[in-house]
Amino acid sequence: MELAYDFDKNGNIVNVRFEGLDGRERVTSLKQALTVLQVRNPAAAFTENVKSGLYDHVSDEEYERMLHTVEAVSLLWRYKEDQQEDKSTQLSMNALMLLANAIETIGRQHVELQEP
Repeated sequence: MELAYDFDKNGNIVNVRFEGLDGRERVTSLKQALTVLQVRNPAAAFTENVKSGLYDHVSDEEYERMLHTVEAVSLLWRYKEDQQEDKSTQLSMNALMLLANAIETIGRQHVELQEP
C-alpha cells in the first residue's frame, strides 16, 4: 500500500491518502490483515519521483523543504529498538506500528514545545 500525498507551496505534505487496496483483499486473521496493511515508506516513492524528474521544475529551496518534510515523516518507519540505535528506516511497516510511532512522536513533540 502506498502513502500518497501532495506538497503545498511551503513544502508541507497535504492531501494524504492511501492507495493500493481495492477492498476485495481476503483476510481471516489480524496477522493477515497487518500483512495486507503494510504501508511503503514515502521516502522510497519520493526518491523514485526525483529520479524520474517529477520535481525538476521546482526551485532548489522548494525541493529542500520537500525533502526535509519527507525525511521527517519517514522516521516513523523505524521500530523502537532501531530508534535507539539510530538505524535506518524500514521500506514498509504495518499501519498499526505506524500509528503507534506517530502517537509517540506527537507526544514527544508536545512535551518539547512545553519546555521553556
